[in-house]
Amino acid sequence: MTLFSNKSLHYKLVSYGFLSALVFLCIITFVSFHLEVNNANHKAKVMINQLMDTVETTAAIAVYANNSQIANDVLDGLLHNDVVHKVTMTSDGGLFIEKMKGEPAKNQKEIIRELFSPFGEKKSLGQLSIIPAADFNLSEIQHAVIINALTALIPIGLTLLVMLLVTHSLFSKPLTLISNTLRDILAGEQERIEPLENNKNNELGRLIVNINKILDLKNTKLSTQNILRKRVESVEKKLRNIFESTSAGLFLLDKEGKILTCTPTLLKILGYEDDHLIAINGQSFATLFFKEPMQFQKMMQNALALEQLEARDLMLHNDTKENPLWVHCLVSKIVGTNGIIRFEGVIFDISKRVAAEKAMHYEANHDALTGLLRRNAAELHATKHLASTNSAATILMMLDLDGFKQANDTYGHDVGDIVLIQTARRLEACVRHNDIVCRLGGDEFLIILFNCDAVSTGFNIASNIITAIRVPITTEAQITVNIGVSIGIALFPIHGTTVETLLKSADEAMYEVKRNGKNGYGIKGKNGKISVHRTAVQKRDQRSIPSY
Repeated sequence: MTLFSNKSLHYKLVSYGFLSALVFLCIITFVSFHLEVNNANHKAKVMINQLMDTVETTAAIAVYANNSQIANDVLDGLLHNDVVHKVTMTSDGGLFIEKMKGEPAKNQKEIIRELFSPFGEKKSLGQLSIIPAADFNLSEIQHAVIINALTALIPIGLTLLVMLLVTHSLFSKPLTLISNTLRDILAGEQERIEPLENNKNNELGRLIVNINKILDLKNTKLSTQNILRKRVESVEKKLRNIFESTSAGLFLLDKEGKILTCTPTLLKILGYEDDHLIAINGQSFATLFFKEPMQFQKMMQNALALEQLEARDLMLHNDTKENPLWVHCLVSKIVGTNGIIRFEGVIFDISKRVAAEKAMHYEANHDALTGLLRRNAAELHATKHLASTNSAATILMMLDLDGFKQANDTYGHDVGDIVLIQTARRLEACVRHNDIVCRLGGDEFLIILFNCDAVSTGFNIASNIITAIRVPITTEAQITVNIGVSIGIALFPIHGTTVETLLKSADEAMYEVKRNGKNGYGIKGKNGKISVHRTAVQKRDQRSIPSY
């Protein structure tokens, strides 16, 4: 079959038709040959019997007389006939004569005739046997077979020719035309197969109609697909522009939190260049970018378990005190059509927002002039500390500057601001790093000492403050200002268990110092009486300081 694999349909039809006709002719010839063989054998037998009938009397005389001369004449006469191959004559008297010519016919039996007395006696005197000649049978058979083959070939050939012509006209030629037309029609063109005049109402005509319908449908679908493709390309272009230019960083992670892909914006937010994209793929997103990876890993665990969007502010690994870097991260779980779990997310740079919030928080809790904590912030710190288990040995000091109002009125607010700023710095220098210095307003300050012994540390700090504040302050304009400070001290829990009660006790002690000459510190004793102390007499009057 490979012989016809690349041939045209018409060629195949002609070839198969010719082969079919040849097979039929061979079958007819074979059958005819066998029939003619049988017919020739029968005819030879009939002719030989007729010959025997003709010579039977003479042969009987030769046998009866046992005359070999007559017998030879009979046999010679028989051999002159084309149908005879071998002749044998025998007699009971010992006569035996055998003559032959040519080849015997295959599958032919010897024909025997009994010879009786020519005088009417029914006694067998001998036999006459003849074997038919092969040449006669073969020529007869060949002639008959050739006649039969020619007789069959003419109608078979004419029938085949007519069938091929009809098939070519009604089938092969239209199909070839349809095939060539379809081959030449380009996708999207409006060209169609023209209807065939001779095939409008048959199967080929309906085939052309259906093919044209399919072409119309395909053309419509192709046009629709082209429109949709252009729309998709436009949307893809917009999405790609959004993907590449968005201010948010997009990322896709596998189930283990390793990077699959991300946008260039994400790399910029995280401090990487575009050429790092390939290098970071496959790495752990959490450990690569965040200062505290466990926070992001916890977000992934929640998103996986709760199947909801997780959001959190995270600090980047390259964050510094001078350059704080914060991002707002959104993470959610997605499941693909193949069941693979992944994580997608968005990152926004909130460093400026965090810095602004810190600045706002700082401004809300710190005095704009001195940078010290405001009253609300200081009281909140003190309240939290008093509620803790480490609240013992907490000291509150209320401070009011002596002589500040006169200096401010004399030299102006600019000099007054300088005095307040210098005072704030001196107060910070006198306390420990974990203590709180607060400006209450005007020239009043609050100091909170944590974990501080009243006598060994608290009173010494108060004395140091008085000494530091009394040092003259000289401005750039060569103006020298001398001020002092009055301090009221309250101890927790002796003078109160809340910030409010401690402030009240310290305030009372401070005003008692004011009434008693200023520039000192005062503290309420166990009897409720406020004692005032000054640095100049502190050492020799140490026994007058109350013990707590």
